[in-house]
Amino acid sequence: MNWKVVAFATIAFALNMDAQDAPAGEVVSERADIETAIQQLSSDSFPVRENARRQLASVSENQIPLLGQVARDADSEQAGRIVDILEVIFLADDGTRGELAERMLEDIRNQGGVASIDAGEVLRANARLRESRARQAIEKLGGEFVYYAPDANIQGLWLFESSVAVLPGIGVGFGPPSVLKSVYLHEDWTGTKEDLWHLQRLSNHRDLTVYLIEGASVSVNDLFVLAASLPGLSIQERGACLGIQGDNTGGLCAVGEVVEGSAAADAGLQPNDLIIGLNKTPIRNFPHLVEELKAFDVGDQVVFAVIRGRDRLVIPVTLGSWRSVSQRSQYVASPPEPFGGPLASPEQIVEEAPSTTRPPSPELPSKTPIEGDEEPVPTPDENEPGENKKDDSAEGATEPSGVESEEGSNEEE
Repeated sequence: MNWKVVAFATIAFALNMDAQDAPAGEVVSERADIETAIQQLSSDSFPVRENARRQLASVSENQIPLLGQVARDADSEQAGRIVDILEVIFLADDGTRGELAERMLEDIRNQGGVASIDAGEVLRANARLRESRARQAIEKLGGEFVYYAPDANIQGLWLFESSVAVLPGIGVGFGPPSVLKSVYLHEDWTGTKEDLWHLQRLSNHRDLTVYLIEGASVSVNDLFVLAASLPGLSIQERGACLGIQGDNTGGLCAVGEVVEGSAAADAGLQPNDLIIGLNKTPIRNFPHLVEELKAFDVGDQVVFAVIRGRDRLVIPVTLGSWRSVSQRSQYVASPPEPFGGPLASPEQIVEEAPSTTRPPSPELPSKTPIEGDEEPVPTPDENEPGENKKDDSAEGATEPSGVESEEGSNEEE
């Protein structure tokens, strides 16, 4: 048995109970009182140290940054005790106080002082709690987390590295195994630039993909700032959702798969269809289609020029939301149950995780080939201006280079 862990858990529980039960007069709020209590952490008297611990564990949220500031400048013993107090606040409070304590632990880790290793270990050991709180915060603002099975293998390629097997929350005792693969900031995302901090709480993950959907209230430049704390982060911008997969290596724009329940499925697009035009804009290949669709919003109606076998078709499509396809992959796994942490009260734990139930696919309508006397289908050599298309000069219209798709070599749009 790891007695160090048991001892800390006992002290943390006691500090948490003391902080909850302490009379109002024992709660320190003035800066001078806090500084006095911090100095008493180095006292030779155990009762004095413990009294200081109890007082500092109950500080108001606006005084928590002072604890972080002192920890960065203190000696190793004092700094270590402040890290312990910040951990107690972080574990016991899933509100603003807990978030502030977590941010202070991040700052201490990043500053590289004497307590940086201890603070980093606290964050690493509580990665599952951080992810659970981040997920609940992001989803309340209109985002979505998508989890995949850790052994997902697509076209002979493993989606995750073998190291995911040791990530917190994976394996025996935590329900069906699942690994966070992507985060969608949907068109109705209402968060601010500051709310993107919740994504930094996912720092234990590698190769995470964040999809920024046109209409969300943050810019792609805001997301680029996250790259320093999320190794391997891939940022992909998207407009409205069509719901097909295709080869993103170049060549023609052939439909590889039509995602069940998507706008493409509703309109009747089929695998092996060759898309050669969007409205009257010639489409060169699949990446070109992805780029062109960034200019459209959910609910926009567009017309595709398609070659199917020997027939040339025009197929109208009402573009949909990415919510209709984000959970459709056969590799998607159920998200883990919300985790309240070792010091959480029952009311802090959400009883039921968001449902990932997939609705049935609608029946596909039939399409009629174009008659010879109708308007000719555009060819890739033509350069006619598009119709019903919004100005594509908006900020962030260029997709970052080096992005990877969810389906290995197949990209989804």
